[in-house]
Order: sequence, then structure tokens, then C-alpha cells
Amino acid sequence: MNYYEFVPHDQLRNNWLLFTEQKVPPYVSVRPRFSDCVCPKCKKIDHDKAFTKGFEEGIKIRAKGDLFGTSDGFTCINEKVKNVIESNGFVGIALQAIPKTGWWVVNVTRRVKADHGVYTISKQVCELCGRAKETVGLIRCLDQIKSPSDSKTFFSPTFDRGGSMNGDRDLFVTEDIVSEFKQQKLKGGMFARLLTPMEFAEIKAAGAEKNPLKWPKDSRVVL
Repeated sequence: MNYYEFVPHDQLRNNWLLFTEQKVPPYVSVRPRFSDCVCPKCKKIDHDKAFTKGFEEGIKIRAKGDLFGTSDGFTCINEKVKNVIESNGFVGIALQAIPKTGWWVVNVTRRVKADHGVYTISKQVCELCGRAKETVGLIRCLDQIKSPSDSKTFFSPTFDRGGSMNGDRDLFVTEDIVSEFKQQKLKGGMFARLLTPMEFAEIKAAGAEKNPLKWPKDSRVVL
């Protein structure tokens, strides 16, 4: 079975769930409801805590496609995707409605062990919350994460990305979810297949690790 990481398409407009925008400094402010979910200094978000609180009315969503990533690091789906997930019995996620928008926020509940060393974490940390100020790197290979053996599953590492602001957990799915999303003509992102250790070794040897265009042709599925 193959496994894929979900990468949302870039959006033309900001979409905030926990913040509001204004034309005067500080330009972006946390909604009072979520003040205890966001570090006041570096703005690192506790996504799980915010998801548990639920989302309030008055949030405006302006996004293209059926799936997208918000500016504060949440993955959102519309009613069409929700119906596909529920009708096929896909598991490993919980959903929270964004009232009066037709959009739902995703929280991955199936969490697995992974190689934390895949991420390069800045030595600088926030003076207030102790979080790293920046995290880079991606899980690319099957031996970097303990993928579930059962199908129809969304999953994520047990740890989040650890950087400031919008670094929640990376989101992965089993291949049958990708196939169904493609068959239903859902739009809004790309799925990158986790490579076998041999494929990954060949890519690293060729110096193409950070160049998706040189990866196997079947390793990208675009919605």
C-alpha cells in the first residue's frame, strides 16, 4: 500500500480561523475566544486546543477548491469532501464546523511514531513559550514514519512541526483516499507519495532531494 502527504494549494487570500485582520497595527489580532491557544509573543498555536474549543460565527472563508489550508495552519474541507469521507468510511480524523460557511476544520486523530530528526529546528526559541522559531524539512520516505497497516486512514506524526505560527502536524493518507478524491474530482491540493527507501536513496545520491520535478513520475497526484 502506498501513502501520501497532503499539500494544499496556495490561496490568493488569507483565511484566518483564530485571528482577525485590521488596517492598523498590529494588523492581525487573535480572537478573544482563542487567546489561551496562541503564544502572545511568537504566535505559536496549540491547534488541538483551538479545535476542541470549536469555531465561532463571523469567520469569512474565501478559498478556491474543496480542500485548503488556512493562514493559521488548519486544513479545511467543504461539504462535498465531508460527504466523500463519511460515505466511504474513511477514519483517523475529527471535524468541526465553521458556522454558516459550509466549511469544516480537520483534526487528525490517528497519530503515529515518526523520525523527529527529519525536521531541522531552529536553535532560537521563543522566550515566552519555549517553542522553536522556525522548523523546516518534510517526511519524504516510508522509513521515516510508522504508517498504519489499515486502509481508509488519515494519519499524522505524534508531534507537530514545532515552529512558530502555523506549524501543525503534517497530514498523511492511505492510497485509497487519494484514489477516491481523484475519482470524485475534488480540487484543492496535491498528494506526494512517500518514497521507498531505495527510491529515496537514489534521489539523494542524484542531489535531487529538494527538487520534486526529478522525483518518480507517479509520486505526485494533483487534485
